[in-house]
Amino acid sequence: MRRYVWLLLCGALLAPPVLAAKPAEKTAEPDARQQELSTELNQFVRDAIDEGLLAPAGSGAARDMEAAEIPAAGELPSGTAATIACGETYPLDFTEFEAIASYADILNYRSQIQASSAAAAADPRLSRAYIALDMGSEAVMNLRNPDSPDEVALREVALLLDGRTRANVLYFQGLARCHERGQFWLGVALLVDGQSAGTAYVDKWFSEYRHLPLQLRTSVTALAVPALDRTDGRFLSQKMLASFSSDDLRDSTQLQFANAILALGQGSSEAEVLIRTFLLQGRFQEEALLALIRHKRVIDAPLKTLLLDSMLQKIEQSRHEEDIRASMQFVLEELSAESRYLTMMEMAGRENMQSDVAQTEIRNHFIAGLQRDLASDDPLQNLAAIEALSVEAGLLDTHDQRTALYEEATLKAVRLGFASLADELSRKTQPGEAVAEQRATLAYRLKDYPAVFQLAQANPSNPQIGLVAALSAIDANDAAQVQQFTGRLKLDAETVLALIEQDAASRRWIVPAAVYQAASELTDEAQKVRVKRVLDLKRAASGEIAAPSPAAMAGIPDRLMSTRMALESLEGEGN
Repeated sequence: MRRYVWLLLCGALLAPPVLAAKPAEKTAEPDARQQELSTELNQFVRDAIDEGLLAPAGSGAARDMEAAEIPAAGELPSGTAATIACGETYPLDFTEFEAIASYADILNYRSQIQASSAAAAADPRLSRAYIALDMGSEAVMNLRNPDSPDEVALREVALLLDGRTRANVLYFQGLARCHERGQFWLGVALLVDGQSAGTAYVDKWFSEYRHLPLQLRTSVTALAVPALDRTDGRFLSQKMLASFSSDDLRDSTQLQFANAILALGQGSSEAEVLIRTFLLQGRFQEEALLALIRHKRVIDAPLKTLLLDSMLQKIEQSRHEEDIRASMQFVLEELSAESRYLTMMEMAGRENMQSDVAQTEIRNHFIAGLQRDLASDDPLQNLAAIEALSVEAGLLDTHDQRTALYEEATLKAVRLGFASLADELSRKTQPGEAVAEQRATLAYRLKDYPAVFQLAQANPSNPQIGLVAALSAIDANDAAQVQQFTGRLKLDAETVLALIEQDAASRRWIVPAAVYQAASELTDEAQKVRVKRVLDLKRAASGEIAAPSPAAMAGIPDRLMSTRMALESLEGEGN
């Protein structure tokens, strides 16, 4: 008899908990420690899935591999229109799961389905249970190949809760046409998509919201409140949060975050402090950051740097643009503000950034930063833009500002004395003559005469470049080049004077006679004086004027003595 009693007792302890879908009458209070462990397990599993440390059960792959199977943002999955069959039972009724509370309930539910000879992965009730417990990723894995209207609807809700794709508003519009109660989920999808029209739908069908299982209602609140904060739907946010008890708020991080978002919009400084603590939590980081920016709160530079590095790492690891769409605006604004052009170009080259929207967003921030830095009086900012354009490859190819940006950058490079950078920039575009003139002047200053000659050949009708080339040829003692370039020039007074004075300064005397002939015909008195000085030097060089006779060695001591006496006399007068 005693053995029989012990067998009954052991059987009671090992029996699975009552199904969450159909809770039975309680015969005794649950063991407190067992309940605590179940809650901790539930939170651990959900946090691990959210952080990507665990893949949902049955996936057979990591979470980032599953992301590749998710439909592109805004697309209506093929066959969806046919599976929204009006007249069928409403597929998103979670009434039977109101009592579901932990991941342990899911495990027990799975065991019972398997025991009933049904394939757990193929049973939509299991997916509905996952959703009721706010396990969107798990539900998505369970519904990889939906083949019924119920499964399609559950998958769309799971994707909406998972938050890694844009809300499929088109699907929920079709669902709402078939099932009036579906207007509630249409409202949620619209809010998540940033459309304020969703507020009216959620408010109208608020009874649907009230009857959602606690975890699912919590998840919907966490999605909706930040969206309502963006669309000035504060009243509905208050109404949603009022549906929870104080214990619910105390026990749920999601609800604490949603409540802080609401309070921040009402100007609460305590809420701002709380929101800042969420900046370091991956699950809430983006929404917390966007809320602070939206309400014009200051973010400290060290924290901003930490957030930027974290989001850049997330972008690098993501497989789809939708995974990081909320981060992109902040990241691009900060990269542009810090002139981190190379990082922006790396982003533009990533496989997950190839959509037209992403490319346009990156390009716009890239150009805004370049324009700011090129217009700056700070040489370091100028140099940042110059270096960025010198290595840019393709991002600006189709933009109408490309040529103007390259010309401005080339001019800045010339003025700063970076000839090699100026050459690099000019090779990537067809700069105007103003840029070529500046490049020729810089090359002449650096005595890079081949570069000057090349620019003169490329711009044969430009008189400024032609003059610089002629002066360069004089310095290089290249009579043939002097003849070629002076022949292109209009011999006005300033051109003629520049040529003959350069000829005299270099003592080359290779400027053609035609130039000297033009110099002798000048009539301005000041110009005539300058011409005479050059001609005197030229005649002296040719021997027409006798040079002073050399001093005899014997007379040098007397001359030095006379000079010394003269200097001593000047010193005496000074004293």
